Amino acid sequence: MKKTIVIVSIVVWSLVALLVIGLIIASALGHNISIGGKNFMINFGGGNVELLREEKIALNKTTQILVNASYQDIQIRVSDGSEAVFRHYDYDTAEPCSISDSAGTVSLNTVNKTIINIFTFNINNSPRLEIELPRTYTENVSFATTSGTVRVDSDAVWGNTTLKSTSGSVRADGTLICGDLRIESRSGSVHLYQNVTASSIRLDSTSGSVKADGTISCGELHAKSTSGSVRLYQDITATTAYVSSTSGSVHLDGAVQCDELTVSSTSGSVHVSDCAVTGGARLKSTSGSVNATAIRAKEITAESRSGSVTMGSLDAEGMIRLTSTSGSIKADAVRSPQHHIKTTSGSIRIPILTGSGELGSTSGSVKTNY
Repeated sequence: MKKTIVIVSIVVWSLVALLVIGLIIASALGHNISIGGKNFMINFGGGNVELLREEKIALNKTTQILVNASYQDIQIRVSDGSEAVFRHYDYDTAEPCSISDSAGTVSLNTVNKTIINIFTFNINNSPRLEIELPRTYTENVSFATTSGTVRVDSDAVWGNTTLKSTSGSVRADGTLICGDLRIESRSGSVHLYQNVTASSIRLDSTSGSVKADGTISCGELHAKSTSGSVRLYQDITATTAYVSSTSGSVHLDGAVQCDELTVSSTSGSVHVSDCAVTGGARLKSTSGSVNATAIRAKEITAESRSGSVTMGSLDAEGMIRLTSTSGSIKADAVRSPQHHIKTTSGSIRIPILTGSGELGSTSGSVKTNY
């Protein structure tokens, strides 16, 4: 009996091994084998990605473009053509996208389907939507995908703009000039490679980093990551700026000019460069250090519960508050009519301190004006 079981097991696993080897060889040769139904598909390989649909549309009366994809990447570029061009590349077993043009709205939708790719060798030929928009089109756009990436390849001037992916990255390689700009990814990164000018900007990633390599000019700015870092490398000009991370560091490396500034991290450090703020500037970290090169504002607050507070030159018309529960406080200069500077278990070092107020450390030394 045991011998029979052993023989059957050997035969079964041999067949499984032959099947797997066959699938790997077929995939490597560019053959695509698909198993599934209407809402679910398992792909072995990835060679048979082909053009399923191409359509050109004049946008003379169009006021918004809405693109919603399932697992496909979305690639957008601006061209000198007179019409918009929509191309859908996908597996030969997929359904072509639907495109409608009605009441000033052009909509493109793909079939909502879950795809699992196994033994995919042809990674450069993935399912995607390629969209070319004429340079003359400057109205509203929205590009969203569930499990693909979103990428803007060229400079663009649009109205209200939404770029969104649920489980993929979102990036803009060109300069963007638009109305309200919203870029969001739940489990991927958000990256702006060039300058951005907008009425308002919201950059949001749940479990990825948020980066901007170029300058930012806008009304209200929100940049947030739940479990990744936020880094804005160049100058920022905004009315109000809110930049935060729950479990990552926050860096503002360029000069910042705004009416109100709030920078915070729950379990990471906060770093800001040269800031000119007409209202209040607030820097906070729960379990990381807080650092700034120079801040000029009406009021300044820098707080860390379990990290140090290290400042350069601080100038305020009103109150300056520097506090730490379990870290030192250092500043090159603190100039203000009033100040509140306290730490529980660290030292305080401020060579230049003006004005009056509270100053002290529970278990550390204090040295000022030296």
